[in-house]
Amino acid sequence: MVTDYVLLALAVHLAQRHAFDYALFCPTALKVSPDLKSDLTNFNQSASEQRKRSQQCASTWKEIGTGEILVFDCITSTVERIEKLAETEELDVLVTGSLHLVGGVLSLIEPSVD
Repeated sequence: MVTDYVLLALAVHLAQRHAFDYALFCPTALKVSPDLKSDLTNFNQSASEQRKRSQQCASTWKEIGTGEILVFDCITSTVERIEKLAETEELDVLVTGSLHLVGGVLSLIEPSVD
């Protein structure tokens, strides 16, 4: 299990080595209203716990990282914002987090992959 200490260490490592223009945070929910039948739905935490965790991660990043910090309510709205930003600037995107988060992002950007 990944602990907050491991996540904090990773964040510190990234912040020290790279200047980020944006840091985007969101819960592991693909959509605001979760699909209870989806393999991508995280049943380990409530929606409010997930939102709180996103806010905590954003607060930590504010102390140690660079760039504009944005917090979203689900993976879909986060990916939509990235797509909007990519219309006007070139982006390199790093997705890091749980299997639910990374899998959710992959399901949106490569929907044909099962």
